[in-house]
Amino acid sequence: MMIYIYKDEVCLRRNDSSVSISKNNCILQQIPIKLIEAVIIFGRTSISTELIKTLTQNGINIFYCSKSGRLNAITNSFSLSNTNTRLSQYNIYINYDKRLSMAKQICWDKINLQIALLSKKRSIDKQHIRTIKKYLSSLSLYNDINSIMGIEGCCAREYFNAISEITEFSKRIRHPARDPLNSILDLSYTLILGEI
Repeated sequence: MMIYIYKDEVCLRRNDSSVSISKNNCILQQIPIKLIEAVIIFGRTSISTELIKTLTQNGINIFYCSKSGRLNAITNSFSLSNTNTRLSQYNIYINYDKRLSMAKQICWDKINLQIALLSKKRSIDKQHIRTIKKYLSSLSLYNDINSIMGIEGCCAREYFNAISEITEFSKRIRHPARDPLNSILDLSYTLILGEI
């Protein structure tokens, strides 16, 4: 379970084996620590050092965000598996060929998912899908990260143009998001950042 704290002036404390959420000295809720995967705090909330220590010892990360959803800080739990993940990431980063291969694979997978999602929507102009496929077919021609990011950006722009045909979404706007789709994108990207 992810705990999302949106209310200002809320206090988070450890109470035995639970997280106690209170405001003005009144307990609003208690959640067993064993059920928690992460804590995401938006705005002004206080959290006790004892709870921070307990959460991180249990492998639970804490994300501190502005009210608009911008990630300000993360308290990561330390574990050996986390260290091994970081070392693997650094090893890939210093090997340009591996980094390039991974970037192409991530981009390839993301673009194919976009195509698959758009293909399910009959009301979307199929020209969007053709344009994305054209960009995707050129991906293998490039051997530098910036070009791959450029292809991904072009496909993302076309994808969001297609999405705007079936939703009230007009364009990608970051922090502060002005519509539900941009809000969920901001939150998703924040959570993904905490995982990598």
